[in-house]
Amino acid sequence: MIEQTKDLKEVVLVNLPPGSDFDYSNAGCIYPATGLMLIGAALKKSGVDVSLVDGALDKNYEEIALSKISDKTPFVGFSIMTSQLISAYNFIRIIREKHPSVVIVLGGIHTTLF
Repeated sequence: MIEQTKDLKEVVLVNLPPGSDFDYSNAGCIYPATGLMLIGAALKKSGVDVSLVDGALDKNYEEIALSKISDKTPFVGFSIMTSQLISAYNFIRIIREKHPSVVIVLGGIHTTLF
């Protein structure tokens, strides 16, 4: 993986809110996006500019992520659970409309199991 990051300049990693009805008034009760943080740390160590957008902490995560995604962004990565699947699909559609060439990578427990 380290050798293949030579062409990567910037990536955006997105942790979605746990569900569509998430109550941001108690956001501190959420587990951190450990998988995305580990991937981001490895990429950053290889010289890649990494932006981690945490939808469990920022209600306007879509706006934040979209401001960081450009046509030069090689990929946007998501870690998703089954409860986040609909939100992921909806947000991916928005990203595709604005940046059709950006590769979308899904990981996490849902993609691992299904």
